[in-house]
Amino acid sequence: MLPAHTVALDVTGQRFTSWTSLQVSRSLEQAAASFRLDAFEGASARSPVIVRPQSSCRVTLSTDGRAPVTLITGYVDDVDVSSGIEGTAVSIVGRSSTCDLIDCMEPSGAHRWTNTTVLGIAQSLAEGYGVEVVADVDVGRPLPRFAAQPTERIFETIERAARLRSLLVTDDADGRLVLTRAGPTAMRGSLIDGQNTIRMRCSYAGSGRYSEIVCRGQRATDAETSASDAASVEASAADPSVSRRRVLTIRAEGRTDPAACLERARWEMLTRYGRSTRVSVDVPGWVNAAGELWTVNRLQHVRSDAALLDGVLLIVAVTFSRSTAGTTTTLELQPPEAFAQYQPPTVKAGKRKPVGYWLTAALALAAQSKARATR
Repeated sequence: MLPAHTVALDVTGQRFTSWTSLQVSRSLEQAAASFRLDAFEGASARSPVIVRPQSSCRVTLSTDGRAPVTLITGYVDDVDVSSGIEGTAVSIVGRSSTCDLIDCMEPSGAHRWTNTTVLGIAQSLAEGYGVEVVADVDVGRPLPRFAAQPTERIFETIERAARLRSLLVTDDADGRLVLTRAGPTAMRGSLIDGQNTIRMRCSYAGSGRYSEIVCRGQRATDAETSASDAASVEASAADPSVSRRRVLTIRAEGRTDPAACLERARWEMLTRYGRSTRVSVDVPGWVNAAGELWTVNRLQHVRSDAALLDGVLLIVAVTFSRSTAGTTTTLELQPPEAFAQYQPPTVKAGKRKPVGYWLTAALALAAQSKARATR
């Protein structure tokens, strides 16, 4: 028997709990969770709808009489009221407090930072909108120089800075912006197609995969480096699971060297592999067999004999739903490699690397070239 769930919307000092259908969604790839709540009142019980757009709100979940758990803290975006002789239908749509960072841009638009961490940059931008920014991981070393673009929305600026330190930008139930990385924490149990799932869909895409990814860039120069040497830095990574020849060339960001190019090419190959697989699973209820609420950024073992799938995937998005069809959760999962960290080696002009440094990179490139030649 599934546990009983009660979802409440607290807004303008009122609490609403009677919904004909509802949907609450959160994604690791989006910075604002969202909700849609639908209600209906018969003609005999008709009362004015007092909820208005831009009202602050909180969506909570109570399970089997336990203390409520907050799902979303944010604002009402839209209210739709439809009335007739049978009664009144109301639909309320809203998002996390971080929605203002997605929708808005600073009027000055020309913010610049020197030797500031991504957390510091994000906090300075979000402060004016009353959004708290936190980090649940080490955000890395400060960015030497960073500037906002005049046409960027606030979230776009923060996300661009976060990519430079391999950080993901999402939100939490309290409406805070969170800097994080793909989490190592796993949920208990397994999802097995046909046993504890309603439906499982596995999608494998090949158009974004390449047998070889070449990264080219410009070497960091010093007084002893010729112009021709500075313009010819290149390394490649091979994906043996791509059966035919498909080559992609990418550019390295900033000053680089063979080792940094190799790392960039490997990262590109790894994330493309991860994003080529996506699994969508519908499960009954909103908690797993262990009583854990389904949560994004958690690892989950998934098995489908029909799709030849048996492995640990990362929960990228969670959607809780309730309607006349029942209470379900839709999980979107991908290989953790889709969110692999990229931290290029530090390259400084004017300093020679030890022989072992270049030898390691050269041997790696030679091994890859030999492997490709023997295929």
